[in-house]
Amino acid sequence: RIFDKFYRLPQRDRWQHGGVGLGLALVEKQVHYLGGSIRAVQDRQRFQIWLKLPAPGAASSQQP
Repeated sequence: RIFDKFYRLPQRDRWQHGGVGLGLALVEKQVHYLGGSIRAVQDRQRFQIWLKLPAPGAASSQQP
């Protein structure tokens, strides 16, 4: 849900538990527009966001 616009945890004190704004939602939209993918991975020790973007010029070589 971190890619949802303005998502907040339900039933939580909004002053103690933050939410997300537009940042990651906009990043996700831009990555998909560029032909890439984005995903979030969490384990016990860390949180990671993985981006995969096409190589420069890859999209233009496919167009006639």
